[in-house]
Amino acid sequence: QARAELVLYAVQRAGDTDISFVNKSELADRTDLSRATVHEHIDDLVAVGIYETRGGDGTFLKYRPNTSSSVVKGLSEVNEKME
Repeated sequence: QARAELVLYAVQRAGDTDISFVNKSELADRTDLSRATVHEHIDDLVAVGIYETRGGDGTFLKYRPNTSSSVVKGLSEVNEKME
């Protein structure tokens, strides 16, 4: 369920042209999840290209939905057709 919430957030932002990078705490606030939950799932979502990162050694990484991801684009199209 938590992973789905993070994916949904990315899909909902697919059409946004200017999405800022945020840390895990900010991403948790935006998705109504705990920071620990975001920490548990975010690396897997980065690995499949749903989120992208910017920053340093892992401690100070920031994240944002990867709007150029084919997965995000595809899910966004499905979401639009179902509305």
